[in-house]
Amino acid sequence: MNHASNAPGRRRVNQAEAIDYQVTPSFVALLEKLGCSLVITNYQSSTVMTFSSLGDGRPVQMFAAFQAAMGLALAGDRLAVAALSEVIVLTNIRKLAPSLPKFPGIFDGYFVPRVHYTTGECSLHDMVFDASGGLLAVNTAYSCICRIDGIHNFVPVWQPPWISEVRPGDRCHLNGMAVENGEVRYATALGTTDVPRDWTERRLDGGVLVEVPSGRVLADGLCMPHSARLVDGRLYMIEAGTGTLLEVDRVSGARRPIVTLPGFARGLAVHEGYLFIGLSLMRDSKPFEGLPVERIGRELICGLVAVEIASGQVIGTLRYIGGCTEIHDIQVVPGVRRLGISGYDSDTHKLAIDLPELGLWLDPPPDDSQHLKSAMGAPAGAVARR
Repeated sequence: MNHASNAPGRRRVNQAEAIDYQVTPSFVALLEKLGCSLVITNYQSSTVMTFSSLGDGRPVQMFAAFQAAMGLALAGDRLAVAALSEVIVLTNIRKLAPSLPKFPGIFDGYFVPRVHYTTGECSLHDMVFDASGGLLAVNTAYSCICRIDGIHNFVPVWQPPWISEVRPGDRCHLNGMAVENGEVRYATALGTTDVPRDWTERRLDGGVLVEVPSGRVLADGLCMPHSARLVDGRLYMIEAGTGTLLEVDRVSGARRPIVTLPGFARGLAVHEGYLFIGLSLMRDSKPFEGLPVERIGRELICGLVAVEIASGQVIGTLRYIGGCTEIHDIQVVPGVRRLGISGYDSDTHKLAIDLPELGLWLDPPPDDSQHLKSAMGAPAGAVARR
């Protein structure tokens, strides 16, 4: 997290100035065309970011602090964020967003925290609201898929057949899941090991894609697989260690490479024929040593790419050039063109009174200016570089 220094003689660092980006006009134009916004988690700086277009090619990004933010889940106006030892559910205060006191007329959607679940440190990766509206999460620390029920820390609902017990220790780095009609159908893991962090010894070829609930290994020999997704019945996933987006045959497990991307690819969201994929730089630690993606002959970046499913072509790129080296998860928020967000470090959630038939702001108005970065001309340096 980018903590501001209060030491004498030092200027307080504005979070919106610390995380800087470059974006291609085509990326912004795609958001305008699709009429959507993005939510992005940045684990390394404990930030959840929204990215939108103000129209006329002008990007806008907003920030909220959530400690070690990882997995995201979205259902309608509910957004779940997995943090270090908790899950926070935010709601979109649509009625109030256009009248946000500091930025009237800017936003048509705005997420504020409403519900807080204490989970303990679980390293929650992929999450989803299931068919019943409950929250499922891939619990990497405990090697299981679990339900967040608001009574227990979590309730295990599935674990790989090679895992002998639900205990902490990250035994196989279970990390991703693909959902169809509200049911989990596939999961990804970096190994089939049952010893804490033993998967790191075979990180180059020990990864698997597994059917759920049967536990049958559909594809193996993978290099750090992540982010399995089902799109119109077709199965996609990312082989993060090679930076490759793959389509996987649901019967044979045969893999078809679609595109190789310049980064450790993790986090995948789909909307209207496009995939938004997160890219991260390499960490200086053993699991990231010697990965094939480092030898693709291109500069690695941190950011997002938009890929057209039909052609496999990269349509546009959002690149972070300061304050952000890892992207963890992404969600597309459809029907919201200009999206904002606040966390517990702001009073916005306390001052926004959202009732079924009424919305109003209490005084004093919230000050979220330190969390906004746009191409509106302020703060200085906010104009996106093309």
